[in-house]
Amino acid sequence: MVGYALLYAGSAALLKGLGFLLSLWVAKVLAPEQYGLWGLAYASQVGIGTFGIVGIQEAIVGLLHKYSLHKYSKDAGRQSLYAAAMRTLASTLSITLALSVCGIFFISSQKEIGFIGIAGVMSSGALLALATLQAQISRLEEDHLSSLAFSFLIPLAGVAGSAIAFTLSPATGAFFLGSGLGMLLLALVLKGRLRGLSGSVGELPAIRGELLQRIWPFILVAFFGWVSGYGSNFIVDRLFGLKDVAQLTFLLTIGSVLQLLTTALNQVWSPRFYRLVHSNADGAAIERLNRRFYSYQSWGLGAFAAACLAGMPLLLDFAGGQLSNYRDMRLEMWLIFSGYIILVLWTHCQNYLLVYDKGNLLMHVVLITSLIGVAVWIPLMLLLGPIGIYLGFFFQMLVRTLGIIIAARKWHLRLCWASTAGAIVLAAIPILFPIA
Repeated sequence: MVGYALLYAGSAALLKGLGFLLSLWVAKVLAPEQYGLWGLAYASQVGIGTFGIVGIQEAIVGLLHKYSLHKYSKDAGRQSLYAAAMRTLASTLSITLALSVCGIFFISSQKEIGFIGIAGVMSSGALLALATLQAQISRLEEDHLSSLAFSFLIPLAGVAGSAIAFTLSPATGAFFLGSGLGMLLLALVLKGRLRGLSGSVGELPAIRGELLQRIWPFILVAFFGWVSGYGSNFIVDRLFGLKDVAQLTFLLTIGSVLQLLTTALNQVWSPRFYRLVHSNADGAAIERLNRRFYSYQSWGLGAFAAACLAGMPLLLDFAGGQLSNYRDMRLEMWLIFSGYIILVLWTHCQNYLLVYDKGNLLMHVVLITSLIGVAVWIPLMLLLGPIGIYLGFFFQMLVRTLGIIIAARKWHLRLCWASTAGAIVLAAIPILFPIA
């Protein structure tokens, strides 16, 4: 099991790393307005992949025990559940793709991608959703090789297809067409490993109805999560223009490195924390370990952010191309980094809600704080202009963190406020004392 855990973690890190480098290459080649167009297309691809599968994985897990007690056999019950999940995916994807097509008529900038590029965005987004669901189903069946094939190889084929197509024709449409073709070819190769293609036909409508009922609460959570990230490109495009979309897309891409580091560290610590809690160890001792871990994490993220901000102008000048357009955005980058640093406090509290089965409370916190964050973020942009984009991003992360701190108050946690604030100040040093 340890070997598979390392494979999952390593493959995810490699995939994110390659995607990060590919995005930087696109930013280097394309002029800001064209890169902004690419950012809108990428946000659409992510949105289709997100909303196509929204809540289905969680619903399967919630119903797995029920359908493992099938009147015929355990295997028959699971297969019917998986088959109903595939039909649910077909429904959610159809709605998502239809809404995406309608959205194109309201977002004039997106029309410039061209019909072929739009087809690439939609097909690649749909295939990402399919691959994600298949990976989850295979993981539930403990078929880890199939799960890795869907979660790693299909997205990797999309990255490779994008790189090849963009090399041949450096344009947004070619990039996403290549992505769609790459994923489609590998999906055809792996079609023999697809699960959920058969089940008890008579049972499927009822099971599908149960799945659909369970996914609705996740839609708003997914929407606000998307809007807080690349989905905000559409609002920025509407208020300002493609150049600002390009800047936001680039800075979110750089910021994703900090997010990746945070996720990796938490994937190591969280399982240990869960084991300690369930072992009935001393709560105060556990919280001391927690506070120490998240304190070190905050300082580590602050140091990494400071190094990035100090070296960003020099590195972008060295890389050349269109990247020089983003060299003087350290204040904006600091605000994004600060937003991710303050989420260290969120994760500290989140682990308590998860280990004590407070998932519904966590969902309510996300919904309420996201609604408040977005409601303030848009006026900030209208009042302050482009800098309001980044102040609003930080405000959203701050409100989200304060919300979960209130939700976790019953555990009287000793949060590392001083370390988090210190890390944010540390990250600001290259802005206060620039070297380039």
